[in-house]
This record gives sequence, C-alpha cells and structure tokens, in this order.
Amino acid sequence: SINSNGTIEYNGTGQTVTPRNSGLGNNYHILTFSGGNKTLGGNVDVGNALNLNGGIITTGANQIRVANNAVGAVTRTAGHINGTLVRALSTTTGNYLYPLGDASVYRRITLAANGSPNPAELAGRLIAGPGSSVSSNYQNPLQGVSQLRYYQFTNATGATSALVSQVIDMQVETDDGVGNASNTRVATHLQGDPEWTERGGSISGVPSLITSSGFSPVAIPTGLNFSVALGTTNVGDNPLPVELLSFTATSTAQGVKLVWETGSEHESNGFALLRRQHGEPTWTEVASYRTAPELRAQNSPNGASYSFLDKSRLEVGKTYEYQLTETGFDGTVTRFEPIALTVRFNVERAYELAQNYPNPFNPMTTIRYQIPEAGFVSLKVYDVLGKEVATLVNGVKEAGSHWVTFNAKGLASGVYFYRLQAGAFAETRKMMLVR
Repeated sequence: SINSNGTIEYNGTGQTVTPRNSGLGNNYHILTFSGGNKTLGGNVDVGNALNLNGGIITTGANQIRVANNAVGAVTRTAGHINGTLVRALSTTTGNYLYPLGDASVYRRITLAANGSPNPAELAGRLIAGPGSSVSSNYQNPLQGVSQLRYYQFTNATGATSALVSQVIDMQVETDDGVGNASNTRVATHLQGDPEWTERGGSISGVPSLITSSGFSPVAIPTGLNFSVALGTTNVGDNPLPVELLSFTATSTAQGVKLVWETGSEHESNGFALLRRQHGEPTWTEVASYRTAPELRAQNSPNGASYSFLDKSRLEVGKTYEYQLTETGFDGTVTRFEPIALTVRFNVERAYELAQNYPNPFNPMTTIRYQIPEAGFVSLKVYDVLGKEVATLVNGVKEAGSHWVTFNAKGLASGVYFYRLQAGAFAETRKMMLVR
C-alpha cells in the first residue's frame, strides 16, 4: 500500500535512488529528498507529491515524473533537479513550478501552462550552453539571448498540445552575465520557428526574478521543444559570452593604444578591432584573435584585461572610430558600442617582422610584417639546410601592417626559418612545425 499511501524520504548523501516497484505505474505516492546530493538509478514516477528539502538530484539519462496535475504537487525548500522533471498539466491553466538547475547552480522557473483539450505532460530541464545554438535569429527588439544557459520544455504526451502562456519568476543571478538589467527580457523559442521572440518582463537589478508579460498561448506539439532564456534588447549588453566593462582609446607617439576590460567571459574565441575615419561608412579590420595572440579570449569567469597598439599611420587632427567585436565558440559575433578619438601624434612607422602565431604550429600559422612605405617585399621560408621551401610574398606592397598564412602541409616536422626583405631591411625568425 506504500504506492498509494505515505511518504518515502531519501535523506543521505551520495545515494543512488533506484525506483521501487518498477512494474507499477507509480513507484512512490509521496517522495521527499533531503540531505545531500543523489543520483537516479532509473526513471522515478511519483503519484501524489514531490518534496525537495535538500541536495542536488542528478537524473542523468533518467527522469522524475509527477503524475498529479495539481500545481502544488511539487514543493521546494532546498536543492534542485539537475536533469529532467516531467509534470502533468491540468486542462485549466495553472502556475507550475520547475525547481531546475545543473551540477552547480539553481535556477527556478514557473510556467503558466495547461493541457488542451486533454491533460498533458511537460518535461523541463536546464541546459548549460548558448541559447544561440537553438536559433541565432531574434525578433525585434531582441538583440541576443543568454550564452550561458537556457531552459528546454518538451511535450511528452501523445497528440495533445501543451499550452504555455507566461513565464513566471525566472531566476536571475549575478553569474548570469547581465550587463544592463534594464535591457533584460524574457525570450522564448518554439522548435521550427525562425527566431527567438521577446516576451517582455523587467528587472532593475540582479539578483532578481523576472516575469514575462502575458502572451497568446503557445501550443507545443508532441516531441517539439519550447525554449526559454534571458534576452537583451541592446547590442553590446549581456547575457552574452563576454561582459564588457570598459573600452578606451588613447593617441600616443607610438600609435593608438586600445585597452578593454571584461567582467566575465564564457566560451569566447576572442576579439577583433575595427577602425574607420569619422563619417566614413566602411570599417577596416585592424587586428583579430585569428592572427594576434593578445586578442584571444582568456575565458576567465572573473574577467580579464586586454590591450593592443594600433601603429597605423593616421592623420593628425582627424577623428577615428574604433569598434570591438567578440566571436563566441558557436560563431556568434557580438559588436560593442564604438568609441572615437582625435589623433594627436604622428606615428613613425618602422619595419617589423613579428613572431609567427601559433608557434609551434601544425600545419598552418600566420606571419605579420609591417613596412613604413610602399615597396617591393619578399617573404620566404627556408629549412635548416637553407633550402627555400615556400615563397609567401614576392611583390609590391602598400605601407602598413600585413598578414600572410603559411601552410606547411607536406613538410616534415622540425625547425624552419622565415626571412623578410624590404628595401634595405632584412630580418629572419625561427618557427617550429610539430606534427
């Protein structure tokens, strides 16, 4: 009779919860978790109520299902579900709590939902990953969604549609990377739609709870996913892979010094710097993480500091704009607000041959060189015996910085030398091919 009466409580730490009476429809009448963390050893069905009083419950490939469609059938005072929680929905709209999280964070969310025309079940979980992996398109006024985490809800019932009409009390914490709270909104996406949709909501600070404006019910067909995430209405705001704290430019006798600081970084490849003269429509790339190692992201959760010196010969007295962009692991490019400065010094550009990057390399690397005036340039690669193995540049080049890629496919591992000759200038550097 324990399947229809009474409570079973798991109050240890490190327990594996193996479903009891697995042949029956419901393993438990009332199931309570307290104490420390636990894992599931199979699918758990709860007929009446699930109480979370402590510990992270990791479901793995399994799930916890609550068959009672009353909104109060799930309660939480501590702990959360790291994995999939399935809740039965009534035919009338109710506010269903999903106490979800991952291995380290708790992010509660409540959905105003119902099953129509018959009772339905909705499976929910929190996913640590970029919302742009669901869709990289955004309905105006959305400009982006969280690159840290999002919720995924799936209709787990026959042909019945589950209806969702509001997101309530979605938890926002300091490690969600919210750069400007006033621009933060609730965003949703139904699998098959071309873009994320802005659903309203507002907060004035973090930590906080955000609730969407009521929207027309979204019908989730069987097997399709309905995703929910934090969104932003302003380019350059978070939630994004990088939280930018500051970006400054200073004119010096050595060039324009660009400095920026981040508050947090997550799954970022790195940065690129763009420049244009004020009033001009076209941006020119000055440097990129692909060729300049100092522009590669450190991916520090506590942020980092960066600097780059633009040695380009710019006209004194003219105003130039610089823009910083960031590229995430998923290829999403974020453009931050540009800054402007007036050049006050002539920069005496010199000849320069930079160290290749990366080094060691396999099989491709990038070599940067700089010349102060237009002229004939030769850049060649030699092996340790002095035999020429590649000609990278052999012609007239304009003054400025240049990048060239060397592909060592077909060459053996070992030390190679690359030599730049331009006018009376000549310099040789060493690099290492490692296969």
